[in-house]
Amino acid sequence: IKGHTVGKVMLAQPVDIESEFYVSYVLDRAAGRFLAIASAEGGMEIEEVAASRPEAVARIHIDPAEGVTSAKANEIAEAAGLLAQTVDVLVRLWEVLVRQDAVLVEVNPLVRTAQGQILALDGKVTLDDNARFRQARWGAEDVEHDDPLEAAAAAKGLNYVKLDGEVGIIGNGAGLVMSTLDVVAGCGARPADFLDIGGGASAQIMADGLSVIVSDPAVKSVFVNVFGGITACDAVADGIVQALDSVQLTKPLVVRLDGNNAARGRAILDERAHPLVQQATTMDGAAGRAAQLATSG
Repeated sequence: IKGHTVGKVMLAQPVDIESEFYVSYVLDRAAGRFLAIASAEGGMEIEEVAASRPEAVARIHIDPAEGVTSAKANEIAEAAGLLAQTVDVLVRLWEVLVRQDAVLVEVNPLVRTAQGQILALDGKVTLDDNARFRQARWGAEDVEHDDPLEAAAAAKGLNYVKLDGEVGIIGNGAGLVMSTLDVVAGCGARPADFLDIGGGASAQIMADGLSVIVSDPAVKSVFVNVFGGITACDAVADGIVQALDSVQLTKPLVVRLDGNNAARGRAILDERAHPLVQQATTMDGAAGRAAQLATSG
């Protein structure tokens, strides 16, 4: 299907639907709380409902210390115009989120059948990778990867997606990596991957990331784009230097460090003076240089 090999097919019993609803809990990072989103108009994209009929979508913040009690679930159901029968579902859905360390749990549609049953017909769950250490069940089922590079990256615990381009990308944070892909494309080159090292940039993580990217024959240059926050840039630079001792770098590497201890990080890379490593102080400048190196050869 659309280029993907189907390995499993799920069969479900047909249901005689009387009405459809939408319910979800999602982490609202800006508010530091979870957000309950619910609507009596389920079975369609909630974004479309919110855009065309915003009054049909209820949004209620949840204090994680208090959680979703029966009273809170009743408040959500009343605000969204849901049936009283959904209150228990809202409580149990919150319990799933907490128990599984999820940042999103969504049921769409949640339905009432012609026989009066409340059933979840489709759902989505996004798990918090930071909780993997205490969620042994997550790794119980092996994930099949069609691409050997993605399989190799997954075996090393890397958040890597292979793309059809020539500039390898390493960044910290999904938002920064996505922006990096766009900037590289704007410079006339194509990103070869999405690789988010998150908050950690240890020597082992950098070595694993570089080894996967440089083993891609389509990659002509590598762009490491890091904004130092909790993980300072000098720690990232130390990781890169140590990684260079264990990975045979055969392609030019452009590094942009910004944020916490950026000057010290750049100095560390200058001291290492690897012939294939270049630095740039801005994301645009680094992306342009990586694109130039990838397309000039």
